Amino acid sequence: PHGMVTFYDGDTAIAGCEDLALNYDPDLGLIDLPAVCTTSELANGLREIRAVFNSMGIYHDASRTLTQRVEAGSSIFLPIIMHP
Repeated sequence: PHGMVTFYDGDTAIAGCEDLALNYDPDLGLIDLPAVCTTSELANGLREIRAVFNSMGIYHDASRTLTQRVEAGSSIFLPIIMHP
């Protein structure tokens, strides 16, 4: 892989959404398509979700944050595109 991404709820890594391998797609000029995490483990309310990309030496490390409303019993889909 060209890097790994981990999704966080605040400062806590989201279980099952850690160290997801990403590869460079030369046709798109992007690291993979979106980095994706699907989970139903988050607490209710507005959550600050952060994706952290750790490069394997080719690109710069990066992070992106979004605010997502979570409701009981729902699953959320968290796509984040990381550009080199």
